[in-house]
Amino acid sequence: MSGFTLIEAMVGMAVMGIVIVALYSGVTWGMGNYQRARESMRATEILTEKLDSVRLFNWDQITNGTSIPTQFNSSFDAEKDPNHGQGYAYAYGLANGNNGNGGNGNGNGNAYGQTNKTKLNYAGTISISNAPSDVTYNTDMRYVTVSLSWTNAVGAVRTRSMTTFVSKNGLQNYIY
Repeated sequence: MSGFTLIEAMVGMAVMGIVIVALYSGVTWGMGNYQRARESMRATEILTEKLDSVRLFNWDQITNGTSIPTQFNSSFDAEKDPNHGQGYAYAYGLANGNNGNGGNGNGNGNAYGQTNKTKLNYAGTISISNAPSDVTYNTDMRYVTVSLSWTNAVGAVRTRSMTTFVSKNGLQNYIY
């Protein structure tokens, strides 16, 4: 009779176990990267929005130091999004709660292992400084930096920033 010995069966089970763990790790890593990319995309949208809004101020408003707020907050709540969070950043809460359909627990999520989407809060600053002094037109330019930070679902603090120059004879002369 032909068949598998106990050792062969155990080796086969060990190989299958390793493959399953590797697949699970790969999917988990991929989902984490996907989430970080979505958070970064939302941060880029916020930074671009703030830089574009600064460009709409006239020169007197940019240089007086009081017209443009130096701090701001922005958030994204996937539950209120008409696209239901698709293509935007949101954080997943831990799955250990009760969704009202049975099961016990507390926290975000439910007893069936599903997770809730939670709101990400982005905190930012806008700083306007003089342009580098090694050019002759530095008095007609300002260096604008918008910085953003947020805490993701696992508690890691992430940051992004963008910078641009704004000139005295910039866009505002064409818009107004």
